[in-house]
Amino acid sequence: WEYFIAPPSTPHVQTWLAEQNQTYWQQAVSAVAAALIWSHERSHLLLGLFAFSLLTRILILPVALKAERDQIITHNSADALAKRKSKLAQDPVRKARALQAFYASKGLTPLRNLTALLFLPVMMLGVSAAGEANGLHPVQVLWIADLGQPDPLFALPLLFCGLAAIYLVWAVAKTARQVKLWLFLGVPVLFAMVYGLSAAANTYLCFSLSLLLLQRA
Repeated sequence: WEYFIAPPSTPHVQTWLAEQNQTYWQQAVSAVAAALIWSHERSHLLLGLFAFSLLTRILILPVALKAERDQIITHNSADALAKRKSKLAQDPVRKARALQAFYASKGLTPLRNLTALLFLPVMMLGVSAAGEANGLHPVQVLWIADLGQPDPLFALPLLFCGLAAIYLVWAVAKTARQVKLWLFLGVPVLFAMVYGLSAAANTYLCFSLSLLLLQRA
């Protein structure tokens, strides 16, 4: 009887403590999930997922288009660039200057284009928020009883992998060997990464990748 056990906090205090213990990432996920639930209450969760995919793509569109442009120019100028590298292979200083001059003449900015990779954490934010939103507000669509659960037919993961394969072959692979590596090694790895995600998360990924293909076109 000398040992004192503190009573549990009241519900509103527990809620406040939980909010205070959230990281900035968790707060961002909760905020996006709340926005998705808001959109579902007025239309449908899938429309909210598409709108979020479109919004994030528009926000980084200037940087992303510049990166795509530079990638296409680099691919088309690969032979000329290879000749310069081969010609000056024994002179690193002149080679570096020649490459800088080549990039400047084509308007290429490789380091600046790396900012387009900021879309990756935004995509992960969307994946996490989609799962949390559907967990709070279960939604049924066609053959999927609950978008918060993995697709039972794996149709959405397969669709994502198909879209990813198109983009990898179209924009990333430079040789026939690279095409084979991406298709027979990279795509199965992608499937292993996404097949266990919720159907809502895979839907968001499919929307995002479709918009990425449209941007590439």
